[in-house]
Parts: sequence; C-alpha cells; structure tokens
Amino acid sequence: LLEATGADVALLNAGAIRRESLPAGALTVGDVLQVDPFDDEVVVLEVEASLLPELVGTCQRRDRGREPILLQATAGQPVLKMVTTSYVASLFGAYPLTPQDSGWRNQQLFLEYLSKNLSVCR
Repeated sequence: LLEATGADVALLNAGAIRRESLPAGALTVGDVLQVDPFDDEVVVLEVEASLLPELVGTCQRRDRGREPILLQATAGQPVLKMVTTSYVASLFGAYPLTPQDSGWRNQQLFLEYLSKNLSVCR
C-alpha cells in the first residue's frame, strides 16, 4: 500500500492480512486470496501526525481489541498521508477525515507486490 500510493503511513486492522497462512514455496493466486480475503477499496487520508496514536487506538477498540498493523515510512511531519482500506476508514466516522479513493483494491495491490517480490503463479 505504501509503495503504490507513496503514503507516509499505512494502517490496517489486525485481521486484514493473515500472514500465518502463507504456505512455503511458490504461491498461487488462490493462496494469496486466502491470506487476504477482503477486497476493500484502498483509500488515502490526510491526517495530523498528532492524531495518529488516537486513530490506532480507535482501530484497535473497534476491531475486537486486536492491535492493528501500522507501517510508517516517513516521520516528523505535522500532516501525514495515510493509506488504509475502506473498512478501516469506516471505523473513523467520529473524526473529520475525508477518505479519497486511490482507484485500487487491496487484493490487487497485494497480488502485484507479491508478483514483483515473490514467486506467485498468475
């Protein structure tokens, strides 16, 4: 998500990607879709850096207490470009944030990333 959008931060809910279910060896598209079964829209938001810890906490509380996945590529900026899924963005209804559709779906980006970096059957 970070690579495709050039975002500073990526935030995903804990159950978005089932890392423990990736098999060893060559992967099929079916394997990848089992690891990432949700085909949400990828959205980008501008967020105040000071709000990020609160958004992480909100994501955790609204996702059955599971700690979310936070990847930060850039730090030290007052406003960050954050990429996430439409599902995670829907958890932030109480915040004045405006998700912008990136034009991608998370499964598409996941498949493209793995195709470039691992052996994935097409």
